[in-house]
Amino acid sequence: MAHVTPRVSGIVRSVAVAEGDRVEAGDVLAVLNSRPLADAKASYLSARARLDLAESSFEREERLWERQISAEQDFLDARRALEEARIEVRSAGQQLDALGVDVSTLPRMVASSDVSLTRYELAAPISGTIIERHAVLGEVLEEGAQPPAFIVADTDSVWVDAAVYGADLGRIRAGAPVSIDPGDGGQPIESSIDFVSPQIGERTRTGRARIVIDNPGDRLRPGMFVTVFAAASDAQPTVRVPVTALQTVEGETVVFVRTSDGFEVREVRLGRRSDRYAEILSGVSLGEMIATTQSFSLKAELQKGEFDDGHAH
Repeated sequence: MAHVTPRVSGIVRSVAVAEGDRVEAGDVLAVLNSRPLADAKASYLSARARLDLAESSFEREERLWERQISAEQDFLDARRALEEARIEVRSAGQQLDALGVDVSTLPRMVASSDVSLTRYELAAPISGTIIERHAVLGEVLEEGAQPPAFIVADTDSVWVDAAVYGADLGRIRAGAPVSIDPGDGGQPIESSIDFVSPQIGERTRTGRARIVIDNPGDRLRPGMFVTVFAAASDAQPTVRVPVTALQTVEGETVVFVRTSDGFEVREVRLGRRSDRYAEILSGVSLGEMIATTQSFSLKAELQKGEFDDGHAH
């Protein structure tokens, strides 16, 4: 994502894009008329003209001094003037470079030229989609204005910044696999952690883990909230089940385990739990099949006495 603001103040003369438009890096988004930019360009052109004159004077004085026609002091004065002119051009060029102007594309024009010195093109720094446009025709945009004139987002690849509690930050490592739930009912997105920040926010008291994801179809959008599931580096293999598999029978948490005779009621002891999964500390072994859907119907059958010796057929 890129915030596009002018590096110099000016009046918006034209706007070339609207929200939702796709742009490529370098495309002109808006054109401004900028008096400060015109002054900077004029200073550079004046410095170039003085440099041209200083080069001619130096070459002439050098020839005369070599022929011993002119005094050495005149030659030294011409050389000093040339060096000062070069420094002046370099300084003026750096000022334009700071404003985003490539001096190699700036023509050497005289004061009477009809080429506008005030034209400032606000270009897209990256390829992407215009998701916000605040530039309005005729308004004055100040240097570094907020909100920015445009916001460009490249949604082909997105960053997911996951908030991690400070106590858990040391257990998360770059490269660890993660599962991301966008909350749209689709399958989770599998990826890995790209970067773990060593810093904890003063207000939130959380750290940050960044995941970089290819985003075909724009399933993830800038600003949306997602849930990230990550395995801690010191985590031991555990059994976990969807919370939809859990039921409460006579005050105890149970699951319905698939057997050759149907389903068996099995009391379980829970560990950590999220809104999607629960850790099973005892009662179910790795590899056993359980009912993850329709478990409420199995509970209803159990309560109606339709289980035979603890089994439903």
